[in-house]
Amino acid sequence: MKGETRRRRGFIAQQAEKADDLYTFLGIEQEIDGEKFKVMNVDYTAIIADLVTVAQGLLVKNQELERRISVLEGI
Repeated sequence: MKGETRRRRGFIAQQAEKADDLYTFLGIEQEIDGEKFKVMNVDYTAIIADLVTVAQGLLVKNQELERRISVLEGI
């Protein structure tokens, strides 16, 4: 943001769209110097929902692998 020194993290909308087009949406039409355009925005809720689903799947897979290791090691 203008005049702000804090570093921010986030996603670039065009990169997020390459991963899944549901991760972006077009905002309201804006006009600058007579040129009209719509800004592409990131839908963080969609990204977070997918990340949680993936994390849950990885947790289950990890638990399965830990059980297999225990059986193989005879623990």
